[in-house]
Amino acid sequence: MTDLSIDSIEARRENDIHRYSSLAPKPFSGHLQEDFTVFLDRLNQYFGSMNLTDEQKLAKFPLCLSSQAFIDNKKADDATRNDYGVLTERFKITFGS
Repeated sequence: MTDLSIDSIEARRENDIHRYSSLAPKPFSGHLQEDFTVFLDRLNQYFGSMNLTDEQKLAKFPLCLSSQAFIDNKKADDATRNDYGVLTERFKITFGS
């Protein structure tokens, strides 16, 4: 039987993204001890190494989130979720250090 708990789903998502690249930063959860600015810098370096367009970054961004950060992303309006610059600025305001 498959475990469908949030923790199990998040663990599988984290394993999946890291299976495809050891360069991918650890998913950002939004916990107080995490620094979103550092995460975003690493994420942009990772995305840059793949020469992704903003549209491709937007598609991959939720895969790099977990816990509260993942939930917060889902709650963002379409205009925010469809503009990488606006989305990352929103996260800086919400989770900034």
